[in-house]
Amino acid sequence: MSSSATLTRAAACTLLLTLLYAMPLQAAFWDNVGALLDSVDTATDPETGERPALSRHDISAGLKEALTVAITKAVDCTGATDGFWNNTRIRIPEPKALQQTAALLNQVGLAATVDDFRYTMNLAASRAAAEAMPVLAAAIKKMTFADVNRVRRGHEHAATDFFRDSAGAELRRLFLPLVEEKLNTVGVTDLYQDIVGQPLVAMTLGSQLPELDHYVTDKALDGLFLLIADEEQKIRNDPAARTSRLLKQVFDR
Repeated sequence: MSSSATLTRAAACTLLLTLLYAMPLQAAFWDNVGALLDSVDTATDPETGERPALSRHDISAGLKEALTVAITKAVDCTGATDGFWNNTRIRIPEPKALQQTAALLNQVGLAATVDDFRYTMNLAASRAAAEAMPVLAAAIKKMTFADVNRVRRGHEHAATDFFRDSAGAELRRLFLPLVEEKLNTVGVTDLYQDIVGQPLVAMTLGSQLPELDHYVTDKALDGLFLLIADEEQKIRNDPAARTSRLLKQVFDR
């Protein structure tokens, strides 16, 4: 190996370490990585013509693993027992039409039934969310370098938007039958029918009530993507969040 090749690799490693550890938290992490991608992939040793040890493929793979860590954390949180119920940011409320009749429901002795309905609805969402990982992982696996480039040049939730665009429809197709099954399993459907079957509720709400399985599916997806967005922000703004094994291999050598 020539001394110039060694210097090229050393320079690349120094640049990587500087970007990861020395830049301020508010710096645009993905913009710096983009500049790095442009430089390390095109630089070659002038004597041997060899490419440096760090290529676009290496760094793209590292960033994909970082996204995998992000979706894993989001799925683990939402898919845990009471994952939705215990997190007020993603807890699913009763449909808006039912919220508007809360006082009436209390008056007819349905307060406990509504409480059970709320809890079991969120339990169904968690059980469905636990199945999301294969779909999200497949979306990451299919990411091209152009996708990585668009994400790193985008806004703070560009990666989350990528998941919505590339996996949202498939996730909804996956979630809908799962939610319907889980709603029946945990008794939500029966509770819902008990509530909306009350004459006072039916008279007040008429046809305003949504299909419950569609409602819970949409809310479950919203909660999942909200937590993915949280993890994406950590990757962008906090160097301490970039600790996956492959990221260490890429950025620490």
